[in-house]
Amino acid sequence: MENRSINSSIQYIDSFGNGTTTIQMVGNKLEDLDLTLEDGMKIILVFNSNKYEGIFTSHFSSVRSDSLLFLVGSTGFLEISINQGNASQKIGFKLGDRITIHI
Repeated sequence: MENRSINSSIQYIDSFGNGTTTIQMVGNKLEDLDLTLEDGMKIILVFNSNKYEGIFTSHFSSVRSDSLLFLVGSTGFLEISINQGNASQKIGFKLGDRITIHI
């Protein structure tokens, strides 16, 4: 599969520090692209010229504590989270910040 870069922004941050992106999902498929994310797939987040590696998963328990993960949130958008941690604080993103993910 070819590498894809997707530009997005943070549209919501919950009380746990999970960031909801503007990337709309239908199940595991990115709504506007012909791209389906598979469980365990590596995703690179680029924010402020820093790169963070995580995996796409449907369950927090499938990654170690303090690990970056990406999942489909209850609102149908891709979320950025850290298992038992605060992604917003650790990565430094705030509401409205622009991010890029590489899949």
